[in-house]
Amino acid sequence: MAAVCVCYPCVKILLFPTFVTVLRRTLYGMRSWDSIEDFLPDLPGLNTGGRELDYVVMHHTWDPDHATWVGDTTADGILAYWLEQTKTLGYVHPLGAHFIVSPSGKIYAPFEDVSPQLSSNTDQHANEVGISIEVVGDFDTGHDTFEGDQAHAALGLFGGLMVQYNIGVDNFYFHRSFPA
Repeated sequence: MAAVCVCYPCVKILLFPTFVTVLRRTLYGMRSWDSIEDFLPDLPGLNTGGRELDYVVMHHTWDPDHATWVGDTTADGILAYWLEQTKTLGYVHPLGAHFIVSPSGKIYAPFEDVSPQLSSNTDQHANEVGISIEVVGDFDTGHDTFEGDQAHAALGLFGGLMVQYNIGVDNFYFHRSFPA
């Protein structure tokens, strides 16, 4: 029997009718690519909303992890959770990441390309000039491993963004680089 994710975002999305998922994807422009090779030709046309991008930040989900990821349903659950938290916390800009990289290497853009300035839990201005990538997994010692198609897609995404927006390697950060 396949593992079913029971984290809050995933359970919540499973309770909503399918039309809500379709509506959310339409309203927020969620797009996806099956691989980094599918994504890279679209990179030059991504809309930054006029934002100057100075750095890339890598996050990881912790939950869901590789075992609980169930594809598009989980991606929709993550977006639903981010939107719920945005409302709960009273943020002006959505809470979340510009990209999600799944265990299979599928890349999701939950919002309309990379145009929105996204809120941060720690500093409401931290993401004004940054772009964030959420890698699905719990990469604490003894859990998921960053490898294979996921590593290929994530590293290709980091590299592509850094080249496209002329972001130097010194401006690549992990989430832990920012104060909590």
